Amino acid sequence: MRTTICALLAGSMIIMATPVWASQDDRNGYQQIKQGDLVAAEAIINRERRLFAGDPDLMLNLATVYQRTNRLREARGLYLQILSRPDEQMMIGSDSYASAHALARAALTRLDGAQITSR
Repeated sequence: MRTTICALLAGSMIIMATPVWASQDDRNGYQQIKQGDLVAAEAIINRERRLFAGDPDLMLNLATVYQRTNRLREARGLYLQILSRPDEQMMIGSDSYASAHALARAALTRLDGAQITSR
């Protein structure tokens, strides 16, 4: 089972989402996002999504790429897709868990706040 850590942070007018981390390997684009190589991250994530279309960590990371490249409509769509699927618990930190739904809802709230602020 892949261990995942997910946290989303909001800036004053720009959402800065922190990508989901997979401890065993980097098949979810985390390292590329962390390094700022969003093109490579998106390619890796899209390749993996062909195999694991409903994987919430892939969806959250792709939403991070979309947010950082100002594709907010696409990011919102991914969060809504996560909410339309059965919820999954994700490990955040060494002893804590959060649901994919809770993470997606929090991201949508922050996304809505950033869009209102920027208007």
